Amino acid sequence: MPFEDIVALLDKAVENEKFALAERVLTWLGQLHESDRLVFVKDVCAKAPHYGLYFAHRCLKTCPSFEALLKLAVEQADASSIKYWLEAIAPRVGIRHVATVLIEMIPSHPVGVEKAAYWLPGLEVNGPVKSESDRLVRALHLSRPH
Repeated sequence: MPFEDIVALLDKAVENEKFALAERVLTWLGQLHESDRLVFVKDVCAKAPHYGLYFAHRCLKTCPSFEALLKLAVEQADASSIKYWLEAIAPRVGIRHVATVLIEMIPSHPVGVEKAAYWLPGLEVNGPVKSESDRLVRALHLSRPH
């Protein structure tokens, strides 16, 4: 079933039906290779990020998959919704890794990184959030023309 149909069904379903449908989708996703699950999650995130991030949390297993979602968030998410992407991704890969990926993305996506940098200090994840947030802000500052 195409992801658009799944999103449409989830949107129309009442709460108990949403759970049952999501569980069936997760069972199906569990039969796929990680790379195929990532393609599905990215497609769903493009249409309905809240569903896509739910499926990501439940079915993706590897750090590279979550790193790919982080890059997608920086490229596409708006200033407020990127917070939810960070909340879903940071606990899975760690705050240091998030900051490192964001710093690497400054040259290609400075505006998206700035959006993420705004929310980074408020994340409730294990790790040195303040120091990593400060490291990202310093990198952003140094990347700007003086």
